[in-house]
This record gives sequence, C-alpha cells and structure tokens, in this order.
Amino acid sequence: MTGEAQKWRLRASETARQILAEVNGPLLEHMIAVTDYSDHRCADALIRGAPIAGRLPVTGNGTLKEFRCSHTLEELRANAPESNRQLIASLREDEHALSLYESCVKDAKLGRMTHPQPCGMDGPEGKILSPRHGVLLVAVVQSLLFVDRFAVVQGEKIRPIDDMSRSGINGACQPGEKLSYDGIDMLLGAAAKFIKETNVVPMIWKADIDAAFRRIPLAQEQLFASWVVFLLNGVPHVAGSFLKQWHHRTSSVCCAARASLRTFWGYRLSARMG
Repeated sequence: MTGEAQKWRLRASETARQILAEVNGPLLEHMIAVTDYSDHRCADALIRGAPIAGRLPVTGNGTLKEFRCSHTLEELRANAPESNRQLIASLREDEHALSLYESCVKDAKLGRMTHPQPCGMDGPEGKILSPRHGVLLVAVVQSLLFVDRFAVVQGEKIRPIDDMSRSGINGACQPGEKLSYDGIDMLLGAAAKFIKETNVVPMIWKADIDAAFRRIPLAQEQLFASWVVFLLNGVPHVAGSFLKQWHHRTSSVCCAARASLRTFWGYRLSARMG
C-alpha cells in the first residue's frame, strides 16, 4: 500500500480502516476521473460510509425513480427496545446456527463485525443481559436495532442472510433510482459483435468477488441498525456489522476497465464478467 493510499485510508473512521485495507483509494479516484464515471463521489463514499436507509444517493446507475418510505430511521431507533424484545421472543434456532456463528467470528477477525456475544432480554427497559458476563452494552442498548440473521443453503455454501424487512430497515430505505445491471444478453451481444468484427471467438471469463457485500463500510450514524441476532444452543447471540452496499463501486471499476483496457467488462452484484 502506497503512502498516498495510507493517507487516504486514514480519512475513514476507525471501524472502516481495516475494511479498506486492500483498497487503493487514490487509484480508484483517478480511474473515476479519467473515465468520467457517472458517480464522482463513489470513492469518497468509501471514506464516509454508505447508508443502508434514509434517502440514498443517486449514482447514475439506473433510471430516476422516487420511492416512498413507510417510516423513518428515527422512528426505528425510538421503537428499537420493543422491536428487540419481540424479535428475541420469537427467535427459533436455525439448523445452521453454528455456521452463522462461525461466519460472524470470521468477519470479526477481518474487522467487518464485532465478535458475537451471548445475550438475553430482561426487565421492562429491555436491557441486554449476558448469561455469563453480566450486563452487556447497557449504555447503548436502548438505541440499537436487532436484525434477524438466518442461513440459506446454496449448493455447498451456507450463506448468512439478514432480514432487513422484518427489522424495518427496508421500509426506511428511499432510493432515488431503479438500479440496472449488466445482464447475460449484453455479454452475448458484445461477444457476437467481437466475432463479427474479428472473426475470432473471444475468451469469456467470470470472477466472483469474495464477500462482496461485506467490503463496503457502513455510515457511522447508521451502525445502530446493523446488529444481527440469532440463536445458538438456545441462547441469543448478537454482533454488530460495519458494512453495506456494493453495486455502484463495482460499476465504477467496470467503467474504468472498459475505458483503459479496451475490453468488455460487465457486472452482476457480486461477480464481474468479460
């Protein structure tokens, strides 16, 4: 990591710096500038952190469209203690609860989450109490919002999924555009044009981005809404996440690659293809 990149990274919050350890911010800013990418604030958003709710920034990666919120982040914060009580009371242990725990531990080691801790609900104020370690997070628990985490099996992988609809986060999210993605039709169209122009069959590749949705820091003021909860051996466990968003960061890299390498790059959520 260059000295300039280190200085760029130091502008971020302490929780974001480890997440951005492998990001060359000045290079990303340069690529965005020389390719005239639609969202010039993209790299700076890594420093500031990305929102998961409220009015989201318009990035130029879709069609302008106004979405309505059913409630605000402030309302979610105010209702958090009661929401947490109801959620923990209704939790059922996931078949893959140990995998959920291990994924949290892995992310904690990478600086993407806090380490999962056992907890319970006790008292009319809904304070978080640890069965083994006394009071946990008493000073801030009233302003935390828990999100139900469960597992989804996809082939040989077990993916942790956070239910942002149940927690109310999705209802407080207000995008300003309907995002668009590069699809397989675009890739095949580019390949057909390449064959027509060169009479050569192109090589097509695909690269998965490991933990793509866990590489973007979350805005500091919204960390309260990123605490996941799940049952393990009958005991609720909580862990705070520091991450969110990916789409237009991937788009900016693809835009730069198309312009500088003169190759076709596309993207679909957590993968790049070309």
